[in-house]
Amino acid sequence: MTPPTVMTNAEIGVRDWLKAQPAVAAAVGNRIFLGVPPELARAGEGGYPLIGIHRLYSLVERYLPVDVAVLQLDCWGPMKSQRSAYTAASAAAAALWSLTPNTPLGADMVAKGVTDITSQWFPDPISDRPRYIVTATVLVVAT
Repeated sequence: MTPPTVMTNAEIGVRDWLKAQPAVAAAVGNRIFLGVPPELARAGEGGYPLIGIHRLYSLVERYLPVDVAVLQLDCWGPMKSQRSAYTAASAAAAALWSLTPNTPLGADMVAKGVTDITSQWFPDPISDRPRYIVTATVLVVAT
C-alpha cells in the first residue's frame, strides 16, 4: 500500500487557525509560533505576550491522512504580567473549545475534533516569566 501524498500537520493547522481567531489575535497579535524562536526569547519584553505550540505526542497513521496530536500551547506574558499570559491562555482555550468538526485549518486539512483541553499556571522555573500551559488533543484529517 502506498502512503498518501497529502499528510497532515496538526500544529501548523492549529497555529494558522488560532491566528485568525479575533480573541487570540487581540491577546497576542500575530505572535503564535511552533516553539519559541530563540531570537524572540532574547528580544526582551517587546516580543511578549506570545504563544508557542509544541507537539507532545501524536498518533499518525502512515496509510491514512490523519493526525491525532496532543499539543501544548505555552502562553507567555511579559515579566510581572501574569494577566497577559492568562488572557492569551484563556483566549486560546476558548478558541479550541469552539473548534467544531470539519472546521478548515488551512487549505488542505480540517479538524474533526478536539478533546482534553486543560490549562495550568506554570511560570518559567529559571526566569519566573509568566506562563500558562494549555494542552489539547486534536484530530486533523487531510482534505
